[in-house]
Amino acid sequence: MDSRPTRHDDSTTHPLIGDLESELRHLTWVTDARVRLREMGHVFVGEAFVVPADDRESVARTQE
Repeated sequence: MDSRPTRHDDSTTHPLIGDLESELRHLTWVTDARVRLREMGHVFVGEAFVVPADDRESVARTQE
């Protein structure tokens, strides 16, 4: 239960983590991003951390 998500055969980390980070990094207002996911049974729970390209827009963009 409550662990880092892996593939169904536990061979490697689930690709969703990298996919989410890639999608976030492709946003024009994001310089870098990291995603932390936990697997709780069949549910993924997580949070994303982003580095905005411009600090002045970060609050408005985050809400968006």
